[in-house]
Amino acid sequence: MRQVWAILAAVALATLLVHAQDTTVIFGKVVDSSGAIAVGAYVTLSRTGTAQTWRMQANMEGVFRFPGMLPGDYTLSVSAPGFVKQDVRNIVTVIPYTHLPPVVLQVAATYPCPGESILDLPWTTFEWRNPGDEATTGSVIPRMPDVKIVLSDGDHYMVVGEAKTGINGPFEFHGISAGLYRITAAHEGYADFIVNDLEVRARQITRIATPLEMEQCPKGLRCDPSYKVHVPVICL
Repeated sequence: MRQVWAILAAVALATLLVHAQDTTVIFGKVVDSSGAIAVGAYVTLSRTGTAQTWRMQANMEGVFRFPGMLPGDYTLSVSAPGFVKQDVRNIVTVIPYTHLPPVVLQVAATYPCPGESILDLPWTTFEWRNPGDEATTGSVIPRMPDVKIVLSDGDHYMVVGEAKTGINGPFEFHGISAGLYRITAAHEGYADFIVNDLEVRARQITRIATPLEMEQCPKGLRCDPSYKVHVPVICL
């Protein structure tokens, strides 16, 4: 019997190794036309001819990385507030690494805007809940609906959840595992509000007690994206 289990385990391991050898890591970097890093750009990878998509945010160095991709034809879409969306089509994969040339984003028609908003004091509260009732909540100012809230993994900026604010500006996420996360609040005509190192605890409600106060751009037009280069670190 032990020999049978040993054989099955060996077959399973061999299968995993073969599968790992047949995949590639698609990675690259996002910059603007001056060569500056485009921090927090949204990167979407789609496999041609399928409904498969993967999405993440570029990290502090502007780098994105999609591991475990099967060989095939892919399209990469990169976007960021204040920039023109850039598509990279017909990506040819190479095993084990597919290193893409830098993706250069062109600045859209912009106007000066307040710098990126930050949370001066890390005011968060925690409240015990039964397993399955955990939530992460907060709100924005001005208290308006349809502000896009993106929750990303704190280490790799992989998007783990998206939501929109309701009437009067509240938002919430459910089913988020314990760990450190990044929250980005974005709305047309406003500077982004980014909170780094947001701690989410197991079996608790994490409340961001201080509203995310977003600054409006002059005349409600697009913001100057230069503030995206330096993202402040906020210890919560």
